[in-house]
Amino acid sequence: MKCDLLVVSAAQLITAPEGTGPLLGPDLDRPTLLEDAAVACVDGKIAAVGKTAEVQARYPESGARRVIDARGLLVAPGFVDSHTHLPFAGTREMEFDARARGETYAAIAERGGGIRASAAHLRAVSEPELALSVAKRLGRLIAQGTTTVEAKSGYGLSLEEERKQLQALRTASASS
Repeated sequence: MKCDLLVVSAAQLITAPEGTGPLLGPDLDRPTLLEDAAVACVDGKIAAVGKTAEVQARYPESGARRVIDARGLLVAPGFVDSHTHLPFAGTREMEFDARARGETYAAIAERGGGIRASAAHLRAVSEPELALSVAKRLGRLIAQGTTTVEAKSGYGLSLEEERKQLQALRTASASS
């Protein structure tokens, strides 16, 4: 059979146990680890996973549009981040530390922290600056194995600032 992508000879390949579907809860600690493994993709979907010889028997290299030799490499599923706020300015790591020590959000907000601090930082940057920082964050996510991101606005606290965040997301995603 023909395939769009054939990844062969992976030193190791991590996948879900056959026939289980997505892993949930404690089962996340029980992935299947294959050695000398391959993956075949057809029409953008995974069509076969297994030992290289078995996958190549169904999807020979001669019928593959693209072949990747993964010898010495690990093939693993990509991470999906389903809730992230990529367009922001400034950081609030001191608040994280305060919360970890038991301080309330109300106390942090009284000192000028919280979402109002995030909104003030956001107002202080231009849309192009924000788009550049979003693109850098996306690049780091991709480099660390994240393949899918749902990015949210939410720090603007005004229609104008929310639009700025969404436009920065659009600009950054077009360049990533």
